[in-house]
Amino acid sequence: MNAIRQFVEVNDHTFQVSLPKDFNAKSVEIIIIPNDNKDLLEISDAQKKVLDKALEQDKMTFISRSDINKKHNL
Repeated sequence: MNAIRQFVEVNDHTFQVSLPKDFNAKSVEIIIIPNDNKDLLEISDAQKKVLDKALEQDKMTFISRSDINKKHNL
């Protein structure tokens, strides 16, 4: 099961959720929980672009943290 957690802004009683390109489910369950926590980390548009670009990358090219640790004897 793929679970995606996002914090989104509500405008005029609507919001938009962007799903990763490899998310192929035909039906989803949406649970809406009000978020009044102002202390949550906010990221800049530049940081959002970096994260979006990372989601578009081929997952087969990623190296796990444990593999990196083994490779560098950490």
